[in-house]
Amino acid sequence: MTFSLLIAITVVLFLVMVGVSFLLFGREWIRTRREEKFSRDLGMHTGLVSRLRAASAGEFEGVFRQLAMVQNFAMREAILDRACEEGPPESISLLVRAYEDLGITDRYKEELEQSPKWEDRASAAERLGRIGSARAVPTLLRVIRDIKDEDEDVRGAALRALGRIRDPRALPGLIEALGYPEASLPPRIAEIIVMFGKDSVPLLVAELRNLDNDVRRMWAAEILGWLGDQQAAIPLIESLGDISPEVRAKAAGGLGKIRDVRAVERLLEMLLSDPIPFVRTRVAQALGAIG
Repeated sequence: MTFSLLIAITVVLFLVMVGVSFLLFGREWIRTRREEKFSRDLGMHTGLVSRLRAASAGEFEGVFRQLAMVQNFAMREAILDRACEEGPPESISLLVRAYEDLGITDRYKEELEQSPKWEDRASAAERLGRIGSARAVPTLLRVIRDIKDEDEDVRGAALRALGRIRDPRALPGLIEALGYPEASLPPRIAEIIVMFGKDSVPLLVAELRNLDNDVRRMWAAEILGWLGDQQAAIPLIESLGDISPEVRAKAAGGLGKIRDVRAVERLLEMLLSDPIPFVRTRVAQALGAIG
């Protein structure tokens, strides 16, 4: 190979490297300029953001119509995101419904279910969690159950998303999921339900009477004990007569956590009469906790 040929190859390689560098720099420069412009445009909607945060239920429809008139779909979403960042608790449910009415929630659900790239599916799951709509719960539950085909990172993102959703409309689907056969899922779902606090108590109490599913009754009794709400005491006392020993044991454990003295008489009866040893053990522990 001649010296002149080596020089020519070196020059060509140098030019290729320079060209690639300029291409990468150019793309980054364009991306940065676009982001800066988008940020400036978003700043022009500060008034709309404030109105979305402050609108009462009666006023929200009019403000929503103003939002719907924004032509740029990404800008609509960004305006809602900004409104949610510092919005008062009473406005959050209205803003969540705005995501739904604008089709944003459904778009991310579709991406989570259909995108061929796991990164995009995981991102969609995270986004659904930040939006917080109960509409996403069935889709997220299907994803976390798909142990065979779905990527582990996507299922993890879906589970985190479920943990962020505080929409009470999500509770029926979550309580139903307590009966899933996958051993690892019901405990995680139970932890998520606990985050709803007192909002979950009426539905859990109703679940204690669901004679079609022992597992869900068992988890309902367990969660009611974790919540420690006094209004669950009588339903749990009634569940001490459940046909399932697991439910009876969980009900006794829940009463021990709630420490309601109204349960003492029934627990003493069970301590002497229940035929299942582990149930009697839980009853004794509950009596000790109540004192």
